[in-house]
Amino acid sequence: MAEAETTPDILIDILDNLFKHDLKRLKRKLEVIESNYQCKNIPRGKLEDADVDDTVALMMGYYGEDAIHIVIEAMDSIGKKDLADKLRKKADKELEKLRVSSNKTLGYKEMYKEDVRKKYKKVRDYNSLPGEWVDFDHRYTRLLILKKHCLLEDKEHELISRGKKLMELMKKHRSDVATCIDVKDLFVANEKEPEPTTLVLQGPAGIGKTFTVQKIMTDWASNKLFQDRFDYVFHLNCRELNTMTDYFSLVDLILDSAEYLQPAIEEILSCPERLLFIIDGFDELKLSVDQADIGSARDVHARQPVATTLSRLLKRKILSKSTLLITTRPIALGKLGNTVTVERYAEILGFLEEEMKEYISRFYQNEQQALCVFNYIKEDETVFSMCFVPVVCWIVCSLMKGHISEGEKLAKSLKTTTQIFVHFVNKLLEHHCLDSQKEGVLQKLGSLALHGIKEQQILFEEEDLAKFSLDPVQSASAFFNKIVFKQDLSCKSMYHFLHLSIQELFAAMFCAADTSNAAAESLLNTSLTPEGSNLILVIQFLFGLTNKKTQALIQGYAGESSSALKAQLERWIPKAMVFYKNKPCFVLAVLHCLFEIQDQEFVKKAMKYIDVIDVTGFLLSKSDCLKIKYCIEQHDEGLKELAVTRCNMGEEEVKILLDILNKSQSIGLEARNLNAATIERLCTHISTHHSLERIELDIRKEEDGLYLYCATNWICQVSKLKIMGCVPEDFVLRICCLLLPKYKLEFLSLEKDGFSPETKKQLCDVLNTSQCRLTSLWLSENHFTDDCIPDICKFIKTQTSLEMLSVENNTFGDDDAKQFLDALNGLNLYFLSLADDNLTDECVEHLSSIIIANPSLVSLHLNKNYFTDKSVNFFIRIIQNCTSLKSINLEANQFSPEGELKLLCLEKDLHKTGRKIIVLL
Repeated sequence: MAEAETTPDILIDILDNLFKHDLKRLKRKLEVIESNYQCKNIPRGKLEDADVDDTVALMMGYYGEDAIHIVIEAMDSIGKKDLADKLRKKADKELEKLRVSSNKTLGYKEMYKEDVRKKYKKVRDYNSLPGEWVDFDHRYTRLLILKKHCLLEDKEHELISRGKKLMELMKKHRSDVATCIDVKDLFVANEKEPEPTTLVLQGPAGIGKTFTVQKIMTDWASNKLFQDRFDYVFHLNCRELNTMTDYFSLVDLILDSAEYLQPAIEEILSCPERLLFIIDGFDELKLSVDQADIGSARDVHARQPVATTLSRLLKRKILSKSTLLITTRPIALGKLGNTVTVERYAEILGFLEEEMKEYISRFYQNEQQALCVFNYIKEDETVFSMCFVPVVCWIVCSLMKGHISEGEKLAKSLKTTTQIFVHFVNKLLEHHCLDSQKEGVLQKLGSLALHGIKEQQILFEEEDLAKFSLDPVQSASAFFNKIVFKQDLSCKSMYHFLHLSIQELFAAMFCAADTSNAAAESLLNTSLTPEGSNLILVIQFLFGLTNKKTQALIQGYAGESSSALKAQLERWIPKAMVFYKNKPCFVLAVLHCLFEIQDQEFVKKAMKYIDVIDVTGFLLSKSDCLKIKYCIEQHDEGLKELAVTRCNMGEEEVKILLDILNKSQSIGLEARNLNAATIERLCTHISTHHSLERIELDIRKEEDGLYLYCATNWICQVSKLKIMGCVPEDFVLRICCLLLPKYKLEFLSLEKDGFSPETKKQLCDVLNTSQCRLTSLWLSENHFTDDCIPDICKFIKTQTSLEMLSVENNTFGDDDAKQFLDALNGLNLYFLSLADDNLTDECVEHLSSIIIANPSLVSLHLNKNYFTDKSVNFFIRIIQNCTSLKSINLEANQFSPEGELKLLCLEKDLHKTGRKIIVLL
């Protein structure tokens, strides 16, 4: 019976249940899965034709003790979850037998690894319900880790940078191979230093230190990490150690979570160089590690207070050859430095943009939803600037999870930026601060933060903190980071908030909680001075903190903002709009403030003072457009002007703004990469807008979609419609049907690559029933032929104000040209182009009479036709008699050198008489 339960027999029993094609699929999966384990790869040739017995023999020879785990993964990946579960149960049963019967170290190590795998394979979110877990491997995302101290200047730049600029600065670290390090290389020697035996991994609260520890534990237990370096890895959690009041030896601490190791503990500890102890959360250790040993015992079995036992391990009084990995927040580095000698220092910086995107994808496990959320985060520069911190990223994802849909619907359901940040503060307070301390800590933090904002100070010395009664190592430690740098011949420490945005939030919280409202009044007044422009984001948070839902989040530990504060903010709006009238970025910032307050009545009152929103030249995100729309929707009277040109807008941004265009008397809008349907929707809005009298619309095909420029009323100089490029002809027709009946166009350009006969007929009908009063008409590349020439001519005859006319690159021919030329009688054109229209000598006499009869023509284009020397005398006649003519383009015709010479000689002779004319040949 015993032999029937061996690993090979277990595997054979499971694999015998597979059909031949399933076995083949499983073999193919092995090659992918085995790369995750530190084991040999089975050559494909050996595995290809192997039966079940031979396959198992190969796996045992190449995979060893990992064989069962690899097969379980392979079974899962080919959809054989029932067999995978059966194999797990059998493996667990054998392991249980091993617990009871085996006293070999190898067996105990496997038992311990299995326990670690079970313990760490799941993770609880901050808001998990009892029994609710998340798969760790599906959630873990790589973090940026540096094995160096950041320079003071680099840290300052990172703290004041936001959005993409911040990510670019952090990305520079990733490109520095000498300083960027992966988890697998934490203990690897390099040219400058040997393998470290004491390594400190530091980073602020929520940055991912404990997650990294969990990654180390799971990967080591799964034989993917440190297999050649450590036989055992033990995790000592300082938060848990705080609760231990009895006396414990190091052996007790190890056996506390793995009691079954008792028979093998002496053999395990006999090779300390093969042991890794992870002391996780040193900064949270409330016990003093400086107290003296009790008695003279120095062995691993000596029972002493937990702090003493831990101190002896850290100070190398026991297991001096073991390796230590210590995680801590930077604020405890001084205390740690007095206890241990650090051989390698590493800092977790958090997510880069790619990792942030990956984390969100893993969180949702739905690519469409994940992309929607990532794009929303990226468009809010303040939130994006903080989502490099994994816990902030988790908070944002969790807040959005119940409202997942696309585009604007998602944004309508989401929390404000202030609420997202307050949730983050709540989590840090919940996990790192006693309830009795919360209000006092926030008041002190806020006072310091506001002082720093006013003085434009983001780095603080310990003396600065002391002035505000703050101890960075104690109650306020979750909100501070520490940077150590060299100054002259010594080292110096400075403190800073996790990011400038967090400092701005605390400053706003201090002002909101001030019952006298003096702090807020001072802040708002200072913002209306040349030195106060840096305060707008603090004010934005201040608006957000007056929102009722936000107040509910901080109730109990941050003073409730008063109705007087709301009145102060209401009075500030008109003053601010006057002071910052010509600064688009500030106008936009005010709209963000109004969005944060989420109070429709308040916004209605405030918008009375905002009748122009001109953010020309300011790059707008989808988030910006949502806030613009929200504020305009609350505007009772509507705007005088909305100008969003040169703002780098695309399809999504324009869609958001479409519904509020009719709430502005004048519009300026520019965007790229649009589709035809969006432009049609915009034209529908414009065609029904009751107060628009003048319109300028420029539409053209570009590589990635349609370009649009739209201006109305006083923003545009003349009423103009211009459509160029390879756009659908039915699209052109619909745009003309929407706009030509309403607007008295002065400029019309339809330069498209051909229309069908039916569309040309419909287009002519629209033109002939329009209200156009054109001064310029461009109908190039439309392939007009005799089927529509009469209708075109009918339209042109009615345009008595026409000054510029181009019908280049059509297929007229001579008869069509004569009809067309007759339509020009009586018009005073100063520009005419008939280039590339298949004209020949047959129509030149008719052409010359029409041209000579026009007293104002300045520029004539007849290039790329089929005129020969027979027409030269007619052109000479035109040049001599049309005295207003300044240039005539006859390039790419079929003149002989002699014919060209005649024309050039005439040009020269006229120059002698003082008449300047250019003849292009």
